[in-house]
Amino acid sequence: MGVELKVFLDTSALFAAVHSDTGGARLILKLGEAGAVSLWIGPWVLKEAEEVIAGKSPKSKAYFALLLNRSRIQVGEEPDEPTLQQAHSVIEYLPDGRDRYGRLLAH
Repeated sequence: MGVELKVFLDTSALFAAVHSDTGGARLILKLGEAGAVSLWIGPWVLKEAEEVIAGKSPKSKAYFALLLNRSRIQVGEEPDEPTLQQAHSVIEYLPDGRDRYGRLLAH
C-alpha cells in the first residue's frame, strides 16, 4: 500500500486556483480530484479564502465551492494551543501564525 501524500493549501493557492484554469494551483486541485493527493486546509484558511473571494471576486463564490467539492478538500480541526505554539515557532510570515479566532500569536 502506498503512502498517501497530504498537501496543505493556503488562501493564496485557493484564490489562484479559482482564477486560473492552467496554473499550478489548479493542477494541485486536479490532483486532489483524481485522488492522487489528499488536500487539506485549516478552518482559518477556509474563512479567509471565502472572505477574499467575496471581496475581490464575488461572482466566483459558487465556483469556489464547486472546486472545493470536486477536489475533495478536507478541512482540518482547530489546533490546540500547544500545536499553535509549535507551528508559530517555525513560521517566517507572521500573519500565518493565527489562533483559532484569527488573532495573531505573539512572537
